[in-house]
Amino acid sequence: MLTPSQLQKFIDTLSVFVLSLDKEGHIRNVSNSSIELLGYNSEELVGTSVLDLVALEDREKTKQYICQLASGFSVKEIVNQVYKKDGTIIPLSWSGRWNSNDQLAFVALRDITEQQHLRDLKDKYEEELRLRNLEMFEMLERVKDGFFALDREWRFIYGNSQLEALLHINREDYFYRNYWECFPEMVNTPYYYQYHKAIDENVAVHFEAYFPPFDKWFSVDAYPSVTGLSVFFRDVSKKVQEEELRKNYEQTIERQNKQLVNVLEHMDTGFISLDPELHVQYFNSKAEEIMGWPREKVLGRRIVEWYSQESQELYRPLYEVVLKKQEPLHCEHVDPEHGRWLEVSIYPTDNGISIFFKDIDDRKKTEMNLRKLSLVAQETDNIVILIDRAGKITWVNNAFTSITGYTFAEAFGQKANELLLGPESDTETVHFIMKQFKSGKAFTAEIVNYTKWKKKYWVEMSSQPLLDNKGQIEHFFMIQRDVTDRKRMEQVLDEEKQMRQQSITAAAIAAQEKERALVGRELHDNVNQVLTTVKLYQELCLSGIGNQDELLNKSMSLLQDSIDEIRSLSKRLSAPSLGNIRLKDSLQELVETVTATNKIHITLDVSQIENLEVNEEVHLALYRIIQEQLTNVLKHAEAKNVAISLKIVDEYLSVKVTDDGKGFDVNKKRTGIGIANMTTRAESLKGRLVVNSAVGLGCVLLVQIPLHA
Repeated sequence: MLTPSQLQKFIDTLSVFVLSLDKEGHIRNVSNSSIELLGYNSEELVGTSVLDLVALEDREKTKQYICQLASGFSVKEIVNQVYKKDGTIIPLSWSGRWNSNDQLAFVALRDITEQQHLRDLKDKYEEELRLRNLEMFEMLERVKDGFFALDREWRFIYGNSQLEALLHINREDYFYRNYWECFPEMVNTPYYYQYHKAIDENVAVHFEAYFPPFDKWFSVDAYPSVTGLSVFFRDVSKKVQEEELRKNYEQTIERQNKQLVNVLEHMDTGFISLDPELHVQYFNSKAEEIMGWPREKVLGRRIVEWYSQESQELYRPLYEVVLKKQEPLHCEHVDPEHGRWLEVSIYPTDNGISIFFKDIDDRKKTEMNLRKLSLVAQETDNIVILIDRAGKITWVNNAFTSITGYTFAEAFGQKANELLLGPESDTETVHFIMKQFKSGKAFTAEIVNYTKWKKKYWVEMSSQPLLDNKGQIEHFFMIQRDVTDRKRMEQVLDEEKQMRQQSITAAAIAAQEKERALVGRELHDNVNQVLTTVKLYQELCLSGIGNQDELLNKSMSLLQDSIDEIRSLSKRLSAPSLGNIRLKDSLQELVETVTATNKIHITLDVSQIENLEVNEEVHLALYRIIQEQLTNVLKHAEAKNVAISLKIVDEYLSVKVTDDGKGFDVNKKRTGIGIANMTTRAESLKGRLVVNSAVGLGCVLLVQIPLHA
């Protein structure tokens, strides 16, 4: 038996907090670690009741513990809440034994604050996990699809209430039973192959198939996991029946749009679970793939922290509406983060909201393309035709029927060339069109087509090939515009042009004949008479009659007059030497020739075209117009003065010829063709000629020829 001092020394050597108690619970000895653990030194504790340190609610338990120790019973350790000197409470584990020799209980006290904290965390985690599982089950009970789960042995381990509603069965009757034993007739069916594919290849599968046990068609989405297979399904029997009723019509539509529509697309769905404060509780792999956010960094954070400002403005009001009204919300919109169309369904839960979403960008683009095609095809007045690779008509719009008389039923399946072409359809154009079809190239052409009643009409057609996903030609999209009226107008214009050309030719021939007649009269009336007189003088000389010198001189004078007359006539008929001189020089020569007649005074102003070079056609035309007008002045105007000026005005060469003669009425019908000839020459150069005159006021001739003529 140790003395009290020896016992105290022994206790002080211990590293744990140890104290000795008598049967009444008074402290007899305390280890030095009491200061570190409770803040008291040994002097403050020795002699006091240990119950004074224990929290009120644990005192009775502690008192019983001391009594049991003093009675010699083997007692398990207990945990009490003990006050420290600063008033705070800490949990302590009590482990003691009674020493009958010393009649004292030796008790070791250990701080278990850290263990208590870990235990609390464990309890909290288990509760959170329980809530998440509960939330998941509640979500599955809320969805409109039937749902069941199979383990890796193909046994039913869960089914939602919608499964019972869709199949009219009691789900509990199937739990832990093998799926293929429950439905043996489904072996070697799409269900069997698709479910095994999902498990074997670890991929989600989507399919529609007939389910004989319940005589229904189902649309199924199956998702594999490490524990088995999760299956969502919905009854699509009504849709299949409706599709069957519209089968013939839909087959026609599908042939036209099969590259745009895929009614059996696999559906991949993203899923996000949020708490009421919008913290991410669950974020599946498809959501990670669609959104491009790393799952491990998103979980636990508020989802709005990952959104741009534009996305927050779009999504946050939707989440708040569902949280407030506790009603599901479905919408389609362009996601600001990725610029793609998403279909979003938001469901309220007891612990926040659940969000399902999938990428429908391809479908929306298809819908927009179909709307554009429908708008072009049905609203336009032009003919729209779809032709397959064999050249057969697969679709026409209302304008086709209106113009050709053929209904869709009459045109469908017919070869376009056999239905629409006829005897006056140009063979070369037909060969060109067929060549473009075979080579798969876009083209534009004009051709004569025939209506149902064999009435011909002109069309301007444009055709564009439509390609499938592999780049192969599937259809030709053709637009035809009725240009019959334009063709008729072109024909009228061609006929008028031909008639005008004939008129010009006739005028030219008449002018030529008139010129020849003029030459004949000049030769007959002037030169012929003079030569006859010369012949008479020569005969008189030969006969010795009269004064021979005088007769010879008169003969020479008359011969010179004949030479001058013939030279003048020749010069008037022949074109000037255009190759060597400018326009101004040839006009000056013309003016000098006419002025030499002493019948008229002419002024010529060419100061603005001193260095102007024009082509031979323009040169000759202007020369002949001015020559013709001067001839008209000499013959008809009785004028004394003529003014000729040439200027450049606004990209045009302007010629003005003014005389002070007696003038004439421009509206009175004329028998001559001089003005008509001048007008024709001007118009042949894309120019114009205007004559202004009145009786007693002279005449003004204005000609304008474009410089680029």
